[in-house]
Amino acid sequence: MSTSFSNVINSGLSIMHLNVQSIIPKIDLLQTESQPYEILVFTETWLSHTTSNEHILIQNFDPPFRNDRVGRLGGGVAIYVRSGLYATRRLDLEILGLETLWIELTLRNKKLLVGGFYRPPDSNNEYWTLLEESIDRAHFHSNNVAITGDFNINVLNDQSNKISRLMSSYSSVQLISEPTHFTENSQSLIDLVFVNNPQHVISSFTADPFIPDLTRFHCPTVVVFKFQKPKITAFKRKIWKYDQADFDSYREELDQVDWDTLLNIDDLDSVADDLSNTILDIASKTIPSKIVTIRPADIPWFHSGIRKLIRQRNRLFRKAKIASEDTDKVNILNSYFCEQSNINDSNHSLPASPEQPSHILSSIHISQQDVTDAISTINPSKSCGSDMVSPRLLKEGSSVLAAPLAIFFNKLITESYFPSVWKTANVTPIYKKSNPSDPQNYRPISLLSCVGKLMERCIHKHFFNFLTQNNILSSYQSGFIRGDSTINQLVYIYNDICKAMDDGKEVRVVFCDISKAFDRVWHKGLLFKLSTIGVCGNLLQWFKSYLTLRKQRVVFANTSSDWSSISAGVPQGSILGPALFLVYINDIILNLRSNVRLFADDTSMYIIVDDPATSAATLNQDLETVRKWSRTWLVTFNPSKTETLTFSRKTTKPVHPDLYFDNVLLNPVSTHKHLGLTLSEDCKWNAHITNTVNKAWQRLALLRSFKYLLTRQNLERLYVSFIRPLLEYGENLGQLFRLLKIRIRVRSN
Repeated sequence: MSTSFSNVINSGLSIMHLNVQSIIPKIDLLQTESQPYEILVFTETWLSHTTSNEHILIQNFDPPFRNDRVGRLGGGVAIYVRSGLYATRRLDLEILGLETLWIELTLRNKKLLVGGFYRPPDSNNEYWTLLEESIDRAHFHSNNVAITGDFNINVLNDQSNKISRLMSSYSSVQLISEPTHFTENSQSLIDLVFVNNPQHVISSFTADPFIPDLTRFHCPTVVVFKFQKPKITAFKRKIWKYDQADFDSYREELDQVDWDTLLNIDDLDSVADDLSNTILDIASKTIPSKIVTIRPADIPWFHSGIRKLIRQRNRLFRKAKIASEDTDKVNILNSYFCEQSNINDSNHSLPASPEQPSHILSSIHISQQDVTDAISTINPSKSCGSDMVSPRLLKEGSSVLAAPLAIFFNKLITESYFPSVWKTANVTPIYKKSNPSDPQNYRPISLLSCVGKLMERCIHKHFFNFLTQNNILSSYQSGFIRGDSTINQLVYIYNDICKAMDDGKEVRVVFCDISKAFDRVWHKGLLFKLSTIGVCGNLLQWFKSYLTLRKQRVVFANTSSDWSSISAGVPQGSILGPALFLVYINDIILNLRSNVRLFADDTSMYIIVDDPATSAATLNQDLETVRKWSRTWLVTFNPSKTETLTFSRKTTKPVHPDLYFDNVLLNPVSTHKHLGLTLSEDCKWNAHITNTVNKAWQRLALLRSFKYLLTRQNLERLYVSFIRPLLEYGENLGQLFRLLKIRIRVRSN
């Protein structure tokens, strides 16, 4: 890409149109060639409704909007919008009988309507009536309209053509002046761009063709608007070159440190900081490092060699610089994430303390072997926290670091203190779906201090042994329990349901939904529950220090938000968090008369129906008990997402009275996805098998697109990681696994 071309493209919002003449076989090429632009309009996509979006995804763009031709082959329009831009489809502007697609872009305080059109060469006069109706609707709703597509009218030598006359009535100007379609003997201008506000246009042109080996081909048309676009931040990062490290010298340097003096400081926060700085200083002396440029928008297989080749062909864009609004974005996200941990405990008191338990845990002694064992379980490829001490540095220095760390950890327990630097989290926002400008559509991933998590792992070993040895955790809980699993619980529930149905009975189930369960654990309530199970003394106060005064910030590229406090919840990404949550929810099962099963925060209640009225009364009473429990412990259930399902094989089904939770009528459903399996009211697996096979084929199609880019070993690794687990999940349910294999054979054949 030339500097002038790059400057033009990066100066505003760019839209590229191309008659692609079948998109599927060209999708790999489009992955690269489309990257400079923000909006991609493709005509003659040749797609049908049976083609999944998984086959035609383009890196850094949201799944496409599509209008596929119906009834015959060919045609079709698709529009891709770069991730980070907000666009909605305007079905109200699309007319039946036209191959057209309208989207509305929201750009700060401005809106832009973009229409993509394909006019077949054999179109009749009725087409023009429909076309005028669609364009008229668009101009009625917006004063910023851009229309592009293949109109199959050569305007190269005829400025007074039908389409130009139509568009001139809306004060729209055709921007492209060079030929766009080439055959063996001719060239024509049939791929057009119309805008009604040419003063908003920076540049428009016909780009060079990039689809090889075609005798007849279309060139892309490009228009660049004076609209600000979200820019992708490239940033610098320090990378340790572990493959060139002198780890013997690293360990020798660590062995020379006067750990006794370093640890013999009253200020425990200073000790934690000095500990991290010492490890990092020695690492910088013995492990080479380099500063690399991270480009978040790069395709995974897009390396410098490809970049150099494409630059020679004038095809690739230069990466965008830092966006000025990034700081605002990360602060908005951080505020939203922290708001999820806000609970109102004012004027809320704890219940009366029960009798002192016979078993107590007042302190824990961490041995050097405990630290060594904990370090051995660390995954060295994981990321570091805000203190920048990577797990690889801990693992390589294990033989030296285990002893001073054990001394420091025990000192922290004695002093009932968890260092502040270990209570800070770097949060990465992960986009989920829908509107990318809505903070609710992002999931936070927290990165904590590796040294702090190492202490957590040592504490967890003794704490969980205490819970297990004293049978404190409910036997109905399967979440985060060693030796237990989702499948164990599903087999248990499925067995109960099948036995009841074999006896000619029905089973009624309620699947409860807790809102932000882990984020809204009430700290005072959790500490109270820890005391009731026997945690006391220095260790209870250590847990208090561990939970309170935590902070987090959102980090995206090279931009970070301000630090914000977290007032509730168990630490996300922590080692102790799941075990603490199990303690908090453990007593939810008390005084329930129906069967109950827990998997962390997934709470399921079910009852074998002898009499519908009696069973409903029992479930309603249990739901009221759960409601009262939730009020006591400030747990928020979501009645609108809580569902009830009745398993039955009866031909004439009896009427079951309604169920209510917190005065909200529960939604009865015929299927429900529980712990990864879709359960159906007839206890058959058709719905689950259909969902599983479709998902597996979608992923297989995506894997197929990489077959010429990855080695066989890497392809097998992707298959084993992302496809085979879909097919093997639930294999303990023998009938399900047999039916699934039959369906796959049929689909393959």
